[in-house]
Amino acid sequence: MRAHVFEKICNYIEQSVSDPQRRNALFLIFSELLQGNELGLDYLVTQFGTYTNSSIGRSTIQRLLKQAQTDGLIVVDIYGHRITRRAHHYTFTPKGFTLIRESAYTYWTFYDYQRKRKTRRVSDLIRSGDYHIPEHAHYADWIQMLPQSSETDLFIRGLIKLESQTLLFHRYKALQHPSMIGRLYQLRNIPNKPFNVKYRPLRSGRLQSVPHTFLGKHLVPFIRPAEDPHLTDGILFSLDYSSQELRILASMLPTSSLINQWAQNPENHFSELLESYGISIPKHLWKGFMYSFLYGSQGKALADMLSHQEALKMGFNSCQTAARALVSEFTTKVPEIVQLRAEFSEVFVKEHAITAPGGVTRVPDVTEDLTKRGTVKKHRARTIPLSHVIQGTGAYIARTIVAKSAKLKYCRLYMPIHDGFVFYCHGNVYQEAYAEASKLMNEAAEQIIPNIEIPHKTEWIVSNNRENT
Repeated sequence: MRAHVFEKICNYIEQSVSDPQRRNALFLIFSELLQGNELGLDYLVTQFGTYTNSSIGRSTIQRLLKQAQTDGLIVVDIYGHRITRRAHHYTFTPKGFTLIRESAYTYWTFYDYQRKRKTRRVSDLIRSGDYHIPEHAHYADWIQMLPQSSETDLFIRGLIKLESQTLLFHRYKALQHPSMIGRLYQLRNIPNKPFNVKYRPLRSGRLQSVPHTFLGKHLVPFIRPAEDPHLTDGILFSLDYSSQELRILASMLPTSSLINQWAQNPENHFSELLESYGISIPKHLWKGFMYSFLYGSQGKALADMLSHQEALKMGFNSCQTAARALVSEFTTKVPEIVQLRAEFSEVFVKEHAITAPGGVTRVPDVTEDLTKRGTVKKHRARTIPLSHVIQGTGAYIARTIVAKSAKLKYCRLYMPIHDGFVFYCHGNVYQEAYAEASKLMNEAAEQIIPNIEIPHKTEWIVSNNRENT
């Protein structure tokens, strides 16, 4: 979700308000106001302005809005509270500053802003023919993480082409989607005019794609190529790796491991894995439980996913108790994962660096990962290393596909999304295009993970005559 938050407003809040809770409340209100939240100013003040011990009144917000207007950041009706006009009260000026918000239900705090505000999207920085001299240091750091090779060169050139593609978003169709209610405010913030896909580099070497980050993966099929907005002559289809992260993990485990044995059969589904371990957990939580465990959760993530009724059915009085018990039980059944995680953690703590296949190195963040004495925090040592290796391997596969996609004959890569890839082809060569794209994904995965097959599936197909999401 795009939250238009302006640096001068946040600096003004930081300088004028000393209490951190009040600062957070002000930031939450402004992050909503500056998106044109249709619920109105009074509602936002009531919802966010009173969630701390000391409430924030409407006059405080109006004063800060007036300051923003004086500084030329926004054109704003600072007294407007008519809900019917709310969507058009705020017009953004060229001085604006863009952040990314991933969920309709997740609100940025002031500290989130401080941590993220220097992040730049790759699309703002890549310059064709001169990408080795970026405008911002963050992108330069990301380039330096990648190995200096011809493959990286091809990947960057492929990325430039991907970002130059213009997209259209069919809002009307998307509003008919079952998940529309949860995504309503994101959809309102999507422009009606054509826009380009953007990418933001992550520390693992992955590219966080936008608009995917604020739309949700299930709404991406409503994006169209500008040259064929109604798909009258073409087809968009998405191929997605099946349980990629688990299969990458399996490639690092001994053949005696149940996860390795599960991964040897590409036909196996995720649900069959935890069944083989005899874990009693609601089926819709299996995937979340497994991944949170891999990345070092001691039960907190699972407790957040469990409902009280589910915990009672499992024989526990609280979600926290149920989650801790499940994690403890699973830990005794997967000593090979615990050992692998410990080995990576030891390297990270000792060398203050962990390198994933593909050459991307993660070092501890001074503000988030290190203690005052300069040692790696225990929970960060547990969560970062294995996650970085798995995510970095997936990123390596994605970079390989982008680099090799220039040789496609029947289709073109249109948009990489995490471990899924959207392709575009003309309708009369769909079978050839599908076979070609499928071969590309098989070869890229086999090149990097030769001992475990990573299968892929068709996630959706969209054209004028067929729609399967």
